[in-house]
Amino acid sequence: MLQIRLCDDTDRSHWDQYVYGHPESSHYHLFDWGRVILESYRHQPYYLMAVTNGDHKERIPEAASTETVCGVLPLIHMKSRIFGNRLVSMPFLDLGGPITDDPQIRTLLLESALKLAREKKADHVELRMSQPLAEDSFEDHSGNGTPMPGIHCRKDKVRMLLDLPGTSEELFQSFKSKLKSQIRRPAKDGFAAELGGAEFLNDFYAVFTSNMRDLGSPVHSKKFITRVASLFSRDALFCLVKKDGRTPAAAGLLLHFKDSVYNPWASSLRRFTRSSPNMLLYWKMLESACDDGCRIFDFGRSSVDGGTFRFKKQWGAQPRTLSWCRLTLDGHPDSNQQPEGQGLSWATAVWKRLPTGVTTRIGPMVRKNISL
Repeated sequence: MLQIRLCDDTDRSHWDQYVYGHPESSHYHLFDWGRVILESYRHQPYYLMAVTNGDHKERIPEAASTETVCGVLPLIHMKSRIFGNRLVSMPFLDLGGPITDDPQIRTLLLESALKLAREKKADHVELRMSQPLAEDSFEDHSGNGTPMPGIHCRKDKVRMLLDLPGTSEELFQSFKSKLKSQIRRPAKDGFAAELGGAEFLNDFYAVFTSNMRDLGSPVHSKKFITRVASLFSRDALFCLVKKDGRTPAAAGLLLHFKDSVYNPWASSLRRFTRSSPNMLLYWKMLESACDDGCRIFDFGRSSVDGGTFRFKKQWGAQPRTLSWCRLTLDGHPDSNQQPEGQGLSWATAVWKRLPTGVTTRIGPMVRKNISL
């Protein structure tokens, strides 16, 4: 028999074992992301797991248990008066959505997510995936008075992925001469890059908060970044670029997962733009990924043809379409709804004018409710 059930902390190792073994999984499917978000922002995680007594590939190791994991779907319940009531997989991150042994199990997980959304009186379910959902992803229960969900998938976001060669020297030699020159320039101006652990967190956050203010965007709380670094201490690595060994100028966070390195957040300070410390930052992160034997560097998401898209493409990164799907409970596709965060240009302009100290205090209170 196959059962869909909610997980608790005792299921963590079983969940992660399945995630590490699944070919379509990402770091963002790992169990502790739910803890990061709960402990930072108090959004309740609901982790759905498909289990069976049958002979599937990921058998739970404890002899006392006969369960076998055959699919998972992480969900976070986000509820606010301004941004609405929804279940998201996964907020603040690029990916989420169900990973399963077969399409039928995926259908059962998605139907369980919709049932949970109705119980929580949510407006919709948001899924962040690498592939769009087909119309036949759900069983027709209209005879029971339950409408088929409306499906609307955005395709304006892409992941920028770079296939890495065997050595960092090979990667450097593959760059155009202009890019090589941009990488070398910061060192001539007194900048140097280094990698480290939690001891770099404060410097990272100082650069991060200033950069997000300049972009006109609320910043994540320091507690959020701290919990990421703590709960994923074996995976997380900070990269820091300093001027003359003292002043932080650029910073990034790396997450290792299987044969890939993810870079969810990177920032640089505008006052150092002329020396391009961000070029040294990205080279140091790429160099580290190559030398660690990783095969893929994930630059994170970008809007197609936007500024960050072009910046990442110059390194050789190639776009992979992200399919962010909204499932409405009333059967309407909701295709006319404005994407979250758009239409707030006036707020962005005001935010840029506020002192960094102010945005650092109030930014996390806003950011916690924005799922982007």
